[in-house]
Amino acid sequence: MKKHLVATALLTTFFTACNIYEFMDTPSGDAQVLAKARACFDEGDFNCARDYYGKLSSAQNDVRLMEDTLAGLAQDGLFLMSDFISSLGSGNGSGASITTMVNTLAARGKTATSLRESLRQKYNQASAITQTDLRAFTQFIVAYTLFSQVLAQVAGVDAVLSGNDLALVGNSCKTLSGAACATTPNDCDTPTGIGVDMSSNNATLSSSSGWDDNANIAHVTETVSAMSSAISALTNSQSGIFNAISVLNTDIGIAGENCKRQVLIQALFP
Repeated sequence: MKKHLVATALLTTFFTACNIYEFMDTPSGDAQVLAKARACFDEGDFNCARDYYGKLSSAQNDVRLMEDTLAGLAQDGLFLMSDFISSLGSGNGSGASITTMVNTLAARGKTATSLRESLRQKYNQASAITQTDLRAFTQFIVAYTLFSQVLAQVAGVDAVLSGNDLALVGNSCKTLSGAACATTPNDCDTPTGIGVDMSSNNATLSSSSGWDDNANIAHVTETVSAMSSAISALTNSQSGIFNAISVLNTDIGIAGENCKRQVLIQALFP
């Protein structure tokens, strides 16, 4: 059975194309080249897939940019459609779905800060996609992956993100009421591990500066904002995980380091 058939099944909801491939030694024309690229994608041969995506004409630029981006993410072990579908199922589309994706990347050891620049570039390259839904979908996936990768660095040695990775005492921080999160010291203080650095950082998705730093609140706010913007451009995207991200985008603007930690914990561990 093809290892990546689930990925193609999801992609067909965005493309009008036949997903049944015929053997072609020398594909010619966009239709055959695209079919060959997708066949390679399904087989997990991402080098082959990306080679054929690169042979598409400018008339297929939107499809090339989107599918080549997904192939690149899969090739790097950073994002598979099957991961996304599994995370939605495990968290019922809530913040818990996000932590499932974070844990997947942490378990794969995809925690190096050096991975982020490539993701940032993929996000910006997707802006050249002219079809609104395809562009928004692609940028959402890349921003979601980048957000998850940032938090994967914070996960402990067990590769499982918990509230205690984000605050001193996660469960207690989560339940502090009113303005209590702003009264220090409290259980929302800096955690004992790496944590999410709340200090000033100049990281923006439009610049390479700052992305090789340890997990920082700027990384979180930038990627959450990017996901939220993409969601607003997608149709039928105001429920489940999309709603959870939109709410987080609004709430993370709260003042105070400890209150930001509380917001993250409440969003990711509802």
